[in-house]
Amino acid sequence: MNQIPNILSIFRIILAPIFFIFIISDTKELVIISFFLYLLAAFSDYLDGFLARKLNAISSFGNFFDPLADKILTSFAFIAFVIKDITPLWMVIIVLIRDLVTTLLRIYKLENTKGLITSKLAKWKTFLQMLFIFFIITWITTYYLFPDFINFSLYIKVLKSEFLDYSMLLLTLLSVYSLLDYVINIIKRSKYSTKN
Repeated sequence: MNQIPNILSIFRIILAPIFFIFIISDTKELVIISFFLYLLAAFSDYLDGFLARKLNAISSFGNFFDPLADKILTSFAFIAFVIKDITPLWMVIIVLIRDLVTTLLRIYKLENTKGLITSKLAKWKTFLQMLFIFFIITWITTYYLFPDFINFSLYIKVLKSEFLDYSMLLLTLLSVYSLLDYVINIIKRSKYSTKN
């Protein structure tokens, strides 16, 4: 039972590229399935955290792979949005670099200390990213399900709206800020360890 949270994290990692292939396919059936795959992946994120606390199964493996699974899922989604010309490439590149750097920091801390704990700010960043992705995927799926009610012009208008542009910009800035927060905390802890 204690391994269930870790299995769910690995399951989310496996699910991410399948979701990516389906969402960029532009095939009605596959795009609709991608919506449910994303919901399943997002739910598994909530479930593995809940079970880890409930079963007292928090481990170094889980502390590393749970946020890594989230990063892989959101990264595939953002790359898909670039391919579909929904989000700017430069913003996504910044988000991807941030996630790569924090992952490398986690690997470094795992090798040298007890590990790097996900901050509350980073958790909020991930939550807002998933909410943003959910909104876009829901809109895309709604269009494919009800093309008679949502014409192509309205569909594109929403995807090209300033609301989405500014939302993605906010997420990009939040990603950079959360990385700086990680680095500052690592420096502070290193100084504290040196003093003691």
